[in-house]
Amino acid sequence: MTRRSTAQRLKRGTTEWINVEQARTVDVQSLVHPFHLTDEDVRLVLDTSPRSRLFLRQGYLMVFLVHPVYNAVHDDVFMRELDVLLTPHLIGTVHHGSFDHVSNLFQEFRTKKTSPLGDPALIFADILSLLIGDVYNILEVLAKKIDEIEDRVFRDRRDLLQEILNIQTNLIDLQKSLESRTTFIDRLLAALPKRGSPLRITAFAELHRQTAELQDSLTTEYQTIVTLHRAHETYLNSRTNRLIYILTSVTIIAMPATLLAGIFGMNTKHPWILGAEMDFSIIIGIMVLSGMFLWLSLRRKK
Repeated sequence: MTRRSTAQRLKRGTTEWINVEQARTVDVQSLVHPFHLTDEDVRLVLDTSPRSRLFLRQGYLMVFLVHPVYNAVHDDVFMRELDVLLTPHLIGTVHHGSFDHVSNLFQEFRTKKTSPLGDPALIFADILSLLIGDVYNILEVLAKKIDEIEDRVFRDRRDLLQEILNIQTNLIDLQKSLESRTTFIDRLLAALPKRGSPLRITAFAELHRQTAELQDSLTTEYQTIVTLHRAHETYLNSRTNRLIYILTSVTIIAMPATLLAGIFGMNTKHPWILGAEMDFSIIIGIMVLSGMFLWLSLRRKK
């Protein structure tokens, strides 16, 4: 049975948006004729490995954007890819996974039948703004988790270290997806055609500012969780050192008692204490005094 394309098309005036929500061959083929895609470009679009790239082709711009997604069930951040193709009058979006914000924006334009689509580059700016807002939401979830860990960092929780490491991993994943976003937006703005440049400059300058703020917030949260990790390690090390000190003290205090017990337990003839009145009490007293002397010596040195 031949599968039908699920690509959605919306045209208003001279602008058209082709939205492909499943990156299948039959769906991507709907973009070949409008954008005059080469076989190599089709192969790149169908590639399932997430990566951020920007290609300036003759007649169109092709952008592969990696976006972080938070899985609350597994407490993990993973990557999905959104491919965007742009010409002065046409925009195409290809979803590698679910992008509800983009789908909702497309349906919003479809519902408002009297509203023009406008410049495809500005539609792309709206998409980027929605995705940046999504990253803010992820960062807010991680920030709340960091606050909870900060309240529990000095409590005896065996799973706390694992939670700290999970948040560090998620923040690093976010960092990877955003580290080149500012440069990426600058390159994108430079590569776009000059039509409607004042609106484009304003829109992408705002995106540049939002991305920079997001990067600063991400850096702050990462530094916070690293500090908490170090504080937790210091706390655990201090407890470990305390246990080692106690064990060492017990060992040193018990050593003279062990030696004395060994001496009087040997087959030595006529130890000077044996046979004296209260000889057992004298031996116990020697052990206790030796232990107390060593314990007081350790306390004084500490």
